[in-house]
Amino acid sequence: MLQSVLVCLTLAALSPVFAALDFSWCPERSEYNWNVLPAPAPEVPSWTDYFATAGASLPVPEDITSCDGFSDPNIWGATFDDGPGIHTPAVLDYFQKVQMKATFWLVGANIVRHAETVQRMVREGHEIGLHTYTHKDLRTLSDDQIVSELVFTARAVLEVTGAVPKYFRSPYGSIDDRVRNLAAGMGLRCVLWSVDSDDWIHVGVGDMWQVLDSFKTWMFSGVKRAISLQHDLFGETASVIPSTMDTLINSGKRIVPLSECIHDSDETSTNTVLTAFFESGLFEQALGLNGTGAKLALSNTIPASSTKPTTAVNATEASISPTGNITDTRAVEGVRNAAVASKQDASSPTNKFVWIGVGAAMAVFVIAAAAIASCSFMRGKRRNAIETAQARRYSSLPAFD
Repeated sequence: MLQSVLVCLTLAALSPVFAALDFSWCPERSEYNWNVLPAPAPEVPSWTDYFATAGASLPVPEDITSCDGFSDPNIWGATFDDGPGIHTPAVLDYFQKVQMKATFWLVGANIVRHAETVQRMVREGHEIGLHTYTHKDLRTLSDDQIVSELVFTARAVLEVTGAVPKYFRSPYGSIDDRVRNLAAGMGLRCVLWSVDSDDWIHVGVGDMWQVLDSFKTWMFSGVKRAISLQHDLFGETASVIPSTMDTLINSGKRIVPLSECIHDSDETSTNTVLTAFFESGLFEQALGLNGTGAKLALSNTIPASSTKPTTAVNATEASISPTGNITDTRAVEGVRNAAVASKQDASSPTNKFVWIGVGAAMAVFVIAAAAIASCSFMRGKRRNAIETAQARRYSSLPAFD
């Protein structure tokens, strides 16, 4: 009986794993956390061909960098990059407390490990956008790699939320006309920022208070209708978010999601181009997926119908930041990685769904084993008591020859 109970309890504990979303299509990439830099998403030339045709007539919109055009000077678009991660729920707790909404730019490789956090974001009214699958500088990638970085991230969002965003943020703010054109053909528009907290610079240094000082300075100088950049990926950067947002609120700012910031009356998750692409079946076809969604093969380069040349990238090309300063984003990436690599613990969870299920199963095994041992002990104790009572009873009986 106890053995049957043990089996049932174990299956119940593992049910979250069995009920997990289907990410069998995912490229096998590690979780992005600044310390771990995954390889770019696999190239799929047929996808690039598809969007070159499907999006040929679409305009190439300018990057969005602020909430300009909104009549309310106290509107503020708070945005957070590089999640979701283990510290993101605490950020969501804060926004739930103050009843305000933000925008989160998600890395695809992290979405598949923290899907429940993404679902919570949407459920609580926050907005999400694409931040590529492995957080690579898009200007250093080929056309096919850029498209794949965005497609895989969009597919992760679709799997978790049932919708596809129409906005993306290029990692490091690194973007040029080639990237814009490719993204526009996918129904995507780039959103950058007007004020940067530079919170990542202070990770592990012990001076995260400077991030709060930046917000106070912006309030003192009268910054209006801004889109601010912070990160929710690490404990230190996430821990300063409540105080920075309190500074905004106490200064009369109203924190709003992207759609309200830019006066987009349409849903930010209604990307008709990418939705049509996923409905076409070309995504599964290129990855060699069968009808049940099982992954059959996925190499770093997936053959396609065309052999068009990729566009070379100038390794010394500089970009103009939203503040107007010219910066070499490859240098920024190198400084960030070097500064953070020695300060951060790389032991982030590899698959939260699996570890929760395994942990629960182990707990059930331990409890069940203890219950069996306890029952066995009590049974033995009772047997000994019965035998002792019988012995006493028999010893009191008269002896017969």
